[in-house]
Amino acid sequence: MPRSNGYRQAIDVQYPISQDWDIYRKDGRRNFIILDDLTDTDTLQDLRSHFPVQADRTGFTYLGKRYEGEYCLLQIIPHPDNQNNFILSVSCNDSTLLRKCLFTRKVIIPCYANGYHPYWNNEALVFYQGKYFRIYEFGMELEEAR
Repeated sequence: MPRSNGYRQAIDVQYPISQDWDIYRKDGRRNFIILDDLTDTDTLQDLRSHFPVQADRTGFTYLGKRYEGEYCLLQIIPHPDNQNNFILSVSCNDSTLLRKCLFTRKVIIPCYANGYHPYWNNEALVFYQGKYFRIYEFGMELEEAR
């Protein structure tokens, strides 16, 4: 039941969070979040091959353009084994950015928030060089979210 002022100290959606793709590889029945620490394992390489934004320890590449430097990247793709479910990947080449990036923190959306907002409903969000960038739909250009 909703409470007044649009604020409630609870999260009603629960997704499994893991660094191990093997656990959820064949479980296409659920959405999940993977924390990609950029280690070179065969199973993670397999999952990363599905991502439109390719991340590594020195930067990331999207639509053939290379972005060097520290970043925190969130991107969502359909589960490779079940297109009805999704995987949210959180990749970061500097763990201190996890505390600075708005999207890896608890976000409260006010009850009056509706309609379009440049940070919500994107397929990828990137915190890079102290700014937020977005990809509304994969295939579109990376643009600063203002």
